[in-house]
Order: sequence, then C-alpha cells, then structure tokens
Amino acid sequence: MPARQEPSWGYRFTYGMQTKHWWGLGILGLMVFPIVVLLLAQDSFTANLDRLAKSRDVPGLTAASAPNAWKGRNPFAVFKTNGAYETGKFGWTAITGTAPWRQKYVVFSTPLTSEDVGERLFEWDGSRLTKFIDEREDFGWRIGMQGMTVTFDIPAKKVSISCAFPVHTTGKSPNLMFRLGPNYRVKSVARNLNEPMKWTQIGGIVMVAGAKDGEKLSVNYEGIVDRPGYAGSIRPNEALLTNDYWYPMIARKPTPFALMVRGPKTWTAVANGDLLESSIVGDYRVTFFSMEMPISYWSLNIGPYKVVTEELLGRNYTSWSMALSDEQMKLQPLFFPKIIETMETFGKFPFSGYGSVMTPTYGGGALEAYSFVTSGYFSGEDAHEVAHTWFGGMVNNTYLTSLWNESFAVWGDGFYFRNARFGDPQQRSFAYIQTPQIDREAFDLAPLNDAPAEIGPAATTLGYGKGAFVLQMLEQELGTPTMIKVCREWLASHDKTVGGEWEGFEKAVNAGSGRDMKWFFDQWVRRPGYADFEITGVKFANGSVSGNVAFKGKPYRITCEVLLVEGGKRQFTNFDLKSGAFSFPVAGKPSLVSFDPWRRIMRPIGEDETPVELNSVVRSLRRVDYRPERGWLQGVGGPKSPRGSGGLDGLFLVGTPADDSALRDLYTKAGIMLEGNLLTYQGAKIDLSLGGFVALVDLPGGGRCAIGAGKVRYPPRFGRTRLMVFDELGRFVRGVTEPKTRGNLTFRL
Repeated sequence: MPARQEPSWGYRFTYGMQTKHWWGLGILGLMVFPIVVLLLAQDSFTANLDRLAKSRDVPGLTAASAPNAWKGRNPFAVFKTNGAYETGKFGWTAITGTAPWRQKYVVFSTPLTSEDVGERLFEWDGSRLTKFIDEREDFGWRIGMQGMTVTFDIPAKKVSISCAFPVHTTGKSPNLMFRLGPNYRVKSVARNLNEPMKWTQIGGIVMVAGAKDGEKLSVNYEGIVDRPGYAGSIRPNEALLTNDYWYPMIARKPTPFALMVRGPKTWTAVANGDLLESSIVGDYRVTFFSMEMPISYWSLNIGPYKVVTEELLGRNYTSWSMALSDEQMKLQPLFFPKIIETMETFGKFPFSGYGSVMTPTYGGGALEAYSFVTSGYFSGEDAHEVAHTWFGGMVNNTYLTSLWNESFAVWGDGFYFRNARFGDPQQRSFAYIQTPQIDREAFDLAPLNDAPAEIGPAATTLGYGKGAFVLQMLEQELGTPTMIKVCREWLASHDKTVGGEWEGFEKAVNAGSGRDMKWFFDQWVRRPGYADFEITGVKFANGSVSGNVAFKGKPYRITCEVLLVEGGKRQFTNFDLKSGAFSFPVAGKPSLVSFDPWRRIMRPIGEDETPVELNSVVRSLRRVDYRPERGWLQGVGGPKSPRGSGGLDGLFLVGTPADDSALRDLYTKAGIMLEGNLLTYQGAKIDLSLGGFVALVDLPGGGRCAIGAGKVRYPPRFGRTRLMVFDELGRFVRGVTEPKTRGNLTFRL
C-alpha cells in the first residue's frame, strides 16, 4: 500500500477549522442544551394551554396556574359562560409572547363583540401562569383625544386605520398596554409621528415601551372585518364596524375623537357625534365627524343607504336604511323629538341631531351610539337606545363590573312612557309601570354591582331586568322629582375620563336626596336575590289594618303601597313592610286590601295578580274588520274573522256603531263618544284619520270583547292599559289602567 502523505496546507487549514468548529460546538452545546430543553418545554406548555383553551377545560387551565394567580372569580369561567353576548362562540386560542420590557405573557384570545369580554391576559414564567391581569388594570395610563383616519377596502373585507392620541399616566408603571379587537394587526407605533417605538402585539393586546406622560403616539393597523351578526362585518354593499373594537382603548376608559372616513363615493358614512363635512375626493367619499363627548363604545356604519332627514324643533332627525319602505323612512324621524325632549329632563342633549341606521346586517338587536342607533329592525318609538345617550354616554359603562347602564336604559324607556309631555300625565304614569319579572337562578347568582359580562347571560338578565326594576322602586321611594334631581347631578358631576358604577350613583342619591340610602343599596344592589314574602292574618280592628309579614330567605325593608276599597271608593296609602307584625290606621273598614297594587316590588308576581290588559288580550281575539278599505288599526289584533251570527265574546270589533248597532252599547260602556269622524274621550278629541282607540269591554255573563277604531301609522304600545286613546303615531293620549284587585297579596275583609 502506498505511504501516507501529509495533508496539504489548505487541507490542514480546513481540517483545523472544522475541528475547532466542532470542538466549539461541543462546548457551546453544553451551554445551549438547557436553553433548548427550556424552549421545548415552553412550546409544549403553550401547546398544552392552547389545547386546554380550545376544549374549554377550565379545571385544566386552573391547574396550569399558580395558586395565587388571581383573586375572586376564575378568569377562565367565561370559557363556559360565553360572556354576556356569546364571547368565545368562535373558540379560544392561547398565544404567547414577550413584551418589550421582557416580561413573558400568555393571551387567551377569541373574536370579540362589543360590551363583552375576552383576551384573558396572564404573566407566565415558562412553566405556569403566574398572574392574571384584569382588563380593568390600566397601570395608571389613559388615552386622550383620538384623531383617526379609516379607509375601507370593500372587496378585501379590510379596513386600514391610522390614529394619533396623547397618553397620560399617573406614573404607576412605565409599561403601556392598550387593546384592540384581535382581528386588527398593528403595523407601526411611533412617537412624534415618525420616531419608532418598541412594541409587541399578542392577540388583541399591544404593549409599548418607553411612552411618556403627555406625548402623542401614532399607531397604524389594519384588520379583516367579517363577523356579520356578531361583531363588525364588511359586505359588498355595506360595512359595519359597529360592535367591533376598531379603536385603541385602555380599561375601556371613554375618549373623545375626531374621525375621517374614506369609503366608496356613492356610500354614506354614519358615526358617533356630529357630521362636519362630506365630499368626493378622487375615488373616495371622505366624511369628517367630531365626537367631543368621551365614550367607551364607538360605532361606524357605511353603505349606499337611503337617507331621510327631518328638521324638527331645531334638530335634524334621520333614517338611514336600504331595507325600509319609503313610509317607514319618513315615519322614523317623527318619534325622536318627543323622546329626546323627555330625556332632556336629565340634561341637555349634546348633539345637533339623532337618527337610526336600520339594517338586517346588524342582526336581531340594536346598539346605542349616543347620536344615533344601529338597529336590525325598524326602531319605532324606542326610548331605550336614546336613553343611553345619558346613561352610557354622559356616564360611560365598561361592562367589566356590571351592566348598570342597561338598567338605566330600560328604566329610562319606562320613564319616557310615564313622563312624556303628551296626553294625560297621571293616566300615562300608571299605564307604563314596568312589571318585575323574576329569574331566580340569575338573580341569586350575583349582586347588581358585581355582575360583569364574563358571568354570562345572567349579566344581561341582571342588567336589563333586575336593575331596571330596582331603579323603578328607588324612584317610588324617593319620588320622581328627587329621582330626576339625583340623576341630573350624577350625570353633570361624574368624571368623564372614567366609567361609572353603581357606587357613584349611590353617592349622588345620598347627596341629592339628603337621605342615607345605604339600606336600599345594601339589599337591592350589593346583595343577590329578590324579595319573596307572604302576608297573612290580615284583618281590620280598632281603626287599623294589621297582619304579619314572613320572608322566605333574607328579609327586606320595603315601602309598600296599599289599595283600600271602602264603599266602592279607592284609596291608596303606604306602610313600611318588614318582617313581623304590622299595623297601619285607616279611615274605615275596607272591603278589599291589596298590597303592592301596582306591582312594583321586586318579587315573584303571579298571573292571578294581573288585571285584564290590552297588551295580553288583543292578540288572542279574532279581529272583525267591518270596512277593511279604511285601513284602520293596521298591525293591531289577532287573526281576521267574519262577524258571524254568534255572540261578541272573544272578538275584536274594528268599527263604529254606524257599522253595527251592537257596537252602540259597547261604545257607551267604554265612555267613547263619536260624532262623524271625531272621537271624544274625557275631553280629548281625536280625528279618526289621525289616531284612534282600543278598549276592552266586559260582557254580561262574564265574556269579554274589544272594540277599536281609527288610523295609525305605527301600532300603539298599550303598556298596562285596558283602554287607550292614541295619536296617529300610536302614542298615548288617554287611557284606563287598573290596579291589582285579585290574586296574591289581595284580601277581602
């Protein structure tokens, strides 16, 4: 075999480098190996978190967290409750990342809809979740006035947004976090317009390092918007950012903003605040809005809408829609002036007008936008969304603690119907008392002041239900003038840079009423449940009515109304209802005693307590229309039927005595007078081409029928009435409403 040759220099160099390289790697490998293992462990942990999130495994996620990672409610419970408005319906994903300040975070992310919760944020150490950071945590930061430019790419279902805003801090932490919907991806963050800043985005949470108090940040981002019926959506013929978190926010604190919208040049944009200018620039229509009132929830809709605007009493009232008829478009603006006039009882309306975007794209509900409403249907005489301008606009709600503003909006809707300056005020006040409805499971789950959206549908039941009925009881306790006073003072004095809570309203109640109402808020707001009691042993003796009250569960203190009937005459009084024996003086022996006759107390209310009302009866009656060509009472009553030769029981007779002589006695019993086309009732006169009436009439032998006449452009809202006279918009003019005279808590002596 040939002798071994020495390697060439070149070979020796190469060989030497190779040897050094592998030797170095051997040493480096010893150093890197633990890091690789750690990274693999982290990846495994992240994958496990993601698996647990996707399967909504709350116990598993809880086990992956440190024992002291949070206080109070389990932040993963929302994975099961689906929030107030179906948060998580599209599933949850675990995303890990590192902030510019090197803290490791995990975000459990899901597509969001507004006024609900999501984006569960945790610190972690690579092996477990160490700290939950509640969305209410602002780290001392807030956002000031925002300036935004929004550009739509309709075919791509994409929106591009540039915004600039000052940030302010108390100095609690140098680390700034703001949130967006997770469908939006940040492209850049800068200070002073063009000085790049260090930032990280994890899900919908953006973390920015180095921000300073008072300096202005510029943020550019874009997103695909495609969640119709749930959040924002962009379609070929319409785009809604409404219900989407398309704007930066910190702890959902309210901010004012100026907005420029670029969209198709044949489309109309509608956003919060006042419209400043709209013009065509190149291929776009550019529209400017100013929203000076700070708000937490922003709306923006754009489409080729039909537009009808009416200038009424110095303001512009508008309908925007592609779905409504021309008659509906013209009708809608007519409802708003009276609603806003009534709500201005609580403070001046802050905009130049109001309107409704009515589009099926939105879905089955409606969302307040303070200067307008977005609705999936014809809005009609809807005072609820208008009330939000005051309760939710002038004082904002984050929905992170409770849905208190929905309580005020439901109560505000009732307040409008009870107090509108239209028709007879006393009759109106009884016609629209709101009847409490008890949901035992939801009411027992949480108190009003600690019922955030994350607890699920119970939050809406408490917000829209219990809270509204509690406010109605508070109004009865304080008296309507005092209730108005405390609301006005609360709205005027509240710090507009933060959201409101029940506690702030309580302070206003105490200050404005001059009374310590802690007892009321303790039992109705800070305690779950409802009043459930029975009254027994009711009797009359020695000039007094007496009896005994026994509560099932925790006792309450309630100012209870009482109806006393003596010699056919009705008298109303109050007494302090609480556990144990009671006695209150009366003028004479009553034949009937009815406790809570107007059914205002938050308690189980039986069907046997409910007097006969148009609202529950008319739809079940067979409608007999003597002359359909008149077009009377469109949309009122049940299925149509011929008169027939039988009795009147179970019929709704739409006509006059001139149509059927049998109606003469019925009109007389109802107290309705008719001369030609002019209806008269208790001094009110209605031209039957511009309004009408409906009344229930008891028949001999215990039967019942309804009679009605007149033309309306919108079906009347009957409330609790058994007789109602209304104008052409279906609005209350006169009516008859009966108190409870039978059933539970009613006694005949």
